[in-house]
Amino acid sequence: MPETADFELLVSMLDRYPWLEPYLAMEFYGNDLAHYAVAAIVVLLVYVVSKIISWLIETYAKHLAKRTENKLDDKILEIIHRSVTFILVLSAIYFSVKSLTLPEGVDTFTVRAIFVLFTLKIARELELFLRFFFESYLEPLAKKQKGVVRGFIPAVNKLSKFIIWSLAFLLILGNLGYDITSLIAGLGIGGLALALAAQEMLGNAFGSLTLLTDQPFNIGDWIMVEDTEGEVVEIGMRSTKIQTTDRSTVSLPNSIVANSKIENYSRRNSRKVGLDLRFSYNTSTEKMQKVLKKILEIVKK
Repeated sequence: MPETADFELLVSMLDRYPWLEPYLAMEFYGNDLAHYAVAAIVVLLVYVVSKIISWLIETYAKHLAKRTENKLDDKILEIIHRSVTFILVLSAIYFSVKSLTLPEGVDTFTVRAIFVLFTLKIARELELFLRFFFESYLEPLAKKQKGVVRGFIPAVNKLSKFIIWSLAFLLILGNLGYDITSLIAGLGIGGLALALAAQEMLGNAFGSLTLLTDQPFNIGDWIMVEDTEGEVVEIGMRSTKIQTTDRSTVSLPNSIVANSKIENYSRRNSRKVGLDLRFSYNTSTEKMQKVLKKILEIVKK
């Protein structure tokens, strides 16, 4: 039966009480009750220690972090405070189970269940941290710039969540004994079929990347695309929304916008305006000069 030095020490401490010996000697699944008791005590002690660490973080570390203007350290401490008990207790359960002699099925099920819980916890905390990072840093920065990046931040945030949970899902399947290589190959073939069936969606996605890299216009610019003229109010992963002069909103697929001639009126520093003035033949030169002078004053104002 696999045992560690710490477990032997705790078992010997329990053996000091003779009246417990008949109970401690009782065996279940190849382990006597003493070793089960020791495993439970170890988990309990780790739980108490984790609560002490959590209290220290709550009492001292968080107060020190609040003195700084940066919110990043506050968020990291919040994640540690929220996760320390879960991770330490789960680790204690894992090592306690590995120290016991259990049926192969029970041991395998317990280890895999712990791995699944640990993976889900890490994925969830990573998702929350990335949400905080996007909402606290990237989105305010993009709003200040008022550029094309502003419209892509929510989409990138959703994409990051998809990647995190996809990796967690693959790790869990691999731990459960599934062949991840075959699964990824199957997903690749399925992805190819999906790509052929969704060419328009992919065209809009690549059009979005073109708009992101070239940045022919920003949110708030007045543009002309094809026969649509107006103010850009939103740039998404699929389409660009333009508000026209009659206050209606036109949604243009990004694949069309990226491949069209775009006139950005907001980036010009001057504008040529042609105005025809019609005078009768009997208008005097003095009157025409007065009219021109008046027009010049209006333009200057």
